[in-house]
Amino acid sequence: MPEPNRPPKHEPSYRLNALGTLAKRGVTQLEFWCPACRRQSCRDIKLLLTKFDPATDLCMLASKARCGCCGRRGCHIQPAEPPAPGTPGYREWLRDEMARCQAFLMQAREQL
Repeated sequence: MPEPNRPPKHEPSYRLNALGTLAKRGVTQLEFWCPACRRQSCRDIKLLLTKFDPATDLCMLASKARCGCCGRRGCHIQPAEPPAPGTPGYREWLRDEMARCQAFLMQAREQL
């Protein structure tokens, strides 16, 4: 429970489709689709957060993205599905997801 003389700590809130919000919800990869050559690639959201502000939404990022194959600017971006069991990166994703869920449960217990 917060002390009466201190204001409660607030984390910044972003739009639903902002990079920071997606990362907090457990998204680890974003899929980029080029409408011209139909090339698809995945990018790690942690790398994107080092280059862009967490408040950057997907529409702004899509307008800035450039295809590595045909050079066209603008693309479609969507959160990638988590890795399937037995595929590369699954164990790391599962470990991060468990840590995120445990942190949420600890925070929820403090508020009860």
